[in-house]
Amino acid sequence: MKDKKNLNYLYYLISIFVLGFDILTKILTDGIFKEGIKGIFAIESHHNTGASFSMFSGSKVAQIIFVILGICVCVMLVLYGILNKTHNKNWCFFVGASLMIGGILGNAIDRIFLGYVRDFISLEFMDFAIFNVADSALCVGAIFMVIWLIFFAFKEKKEKQ
Repeated sequence: MKDKKNLNYLYYLISIFVLGFDILTKILTDGIFKEGIKGIFAIESHHNTGASFSMFSGSKVAQIIFVILGICVCVMLVLYGILNKTHNKNWCFFVGASLMIGGILGNAIDRIFLGYVRDFISLEFMDFAIFNVADSALCVGAIFMVIWLIFFAFKEKKEKQ
């Protein structure tokens, strides 16, 4: 039983690491333009007042909604994990949830204190939105959650029946 408790702390540490790394990289890259490996990626400071791909840019109401929704998702993920004892059954859920929580909080902090999200990773080899560490963690976390849903959650539901 001690091993599972120690593993629970690992999940919290993942969220804290993602949040800390996101904040650190945003601080270090704020104001930097076009430094990186030419033709592959650049570090390009960008202030995004919208959501993904700058949707709803400039809307203060959208900013408030994004923060509220993000915090609600974090609370739901934590409660689901606690109430369903998922942490004792499947690592895939908690890795995904941990990455998503760290990413959500990283962007929420920017929205609350700055009114925008600081993005800085620009992929030059393809036409893609500028993003940050929190965005990456959210995407990877969502992939883990989809894997959990497809391969584990439905299986667990069938086993209960």
